[in-house]
Amino acid sequence: MASKMKEKKNIDGKKNKNEAVRERHRRIRRLN
Repeated sequence: MASKMKEKKNIDGKKNKNEAVRERHRRIRRLN
């Protein structure tokens, strides 16, 4: 059960990281 929670947390963290990267790229593109 603990390992399942860990997996879910990692997936959520990856999703959040991807969102943050996308936001950053969007801002950079807007500046150019």
